[in-house]
Amino acid sequence: MAAAVAASGGGGGGGGSITTIGGGGGGRMRVTMAYEDVTWETGRRGDKVVLGRGGWGTVYAGKLHGQPVAIKAEVLRAGEEGPWMAAVAAHRRTACPHIVVMHGAIVDRDGDRVTHYAVMERAAGSMGALLLTPGGTYASAGLQLRLELLADVAAGATYLHRCGVVHGGISPDAVLLTAQVPVISCAACEEVYTGEGAEEAQHEAVCRYLGRLTPAEIRELRLRHNLSQAKLAQQTGIGIASIKRWESGSLIQNESLDRRLRSLDEAVAKAPVKIEGRFRTQMTPDIIAAARRFCLRPALAYA
Repeated sequence: MAAAVAASGGGGGGGGSITTIGGGGGGRMRVTMAYEDVTWETGRRGDKVVLGRGGWGTVYAGKLHGQPVAIKAEVLRAGEEGPWMAAVAAHRRTACPHIVVMHGAIVDRDGDRVTHYAVMERAAGSMGALLLTPGGTYASAGLQLRLELLADVAAGATYLHRCGVVHGGISPDAVLLTAQVPVISCAACEEVYTGEGAEEAQHEAVCRYLGRLTPAEIRELRLRHNLSQAKLAQQTGIGIASIKRWESGSLIQNESLDRRLRSLDEAVAKAPVKIEGRFRTQMTPDIIAAARRFCLRPALAYA
């Protein structure tokens, strides 16, 4: 999504600078607010209340116009602000009851340091805290309600996928794949588990999406040519450790090495076929012996 970012002077209403994002052929949408527009919740020592941390940043508690919000803070690298702002705009345009509302963004510039905050609706808590933590709101929920809650999460992910994004990261490069996995339900404890082969099914779904041979297909190709893993490595020039990882599903081969594996079948198809000459009519042994004795010049024949 192409994004044009332009800052304008403060005016009436909320005050502070307003940033607009353009793109997609539609009108321009206000997506950012001033740092002072939110009230940050603090603990007894005056520190900001942290709701969660992750590789993507820290989420703080706050309020926007009196409503509880979650504020995700991120420090971006050079060149990441444009895509980040476009992602905020994409999230803000979503309209699904299973996705938290994106209120807007704060770009806080303090000297050389710039922090980006995404201001979102504050949910009741994470699925882990609600379902899995003792004393959580749904910790004692039955199997039916648990499945309904998970179905709501899946509905939200599917909605984002149809919009061209997936999951809370709102990454345009991410995709949502579907795999049929075995599920085991325990009636006694009302828990649901993925069965044996679930990870393999998910791995195969990724391989098919990328157009690569699956672990089973690599194994079948090797056995079809009567090759051990060592012989396959020797014939293709690929390290045996890589072949073992591909067959076990630990890694997926890149496109170039995938073509090298497929070339085994092509090499067999193009190999010359040795043709042995045979008589169309069956000949008796005495006729064959007479044919061998025949000579155009009997005088020159050997005794």
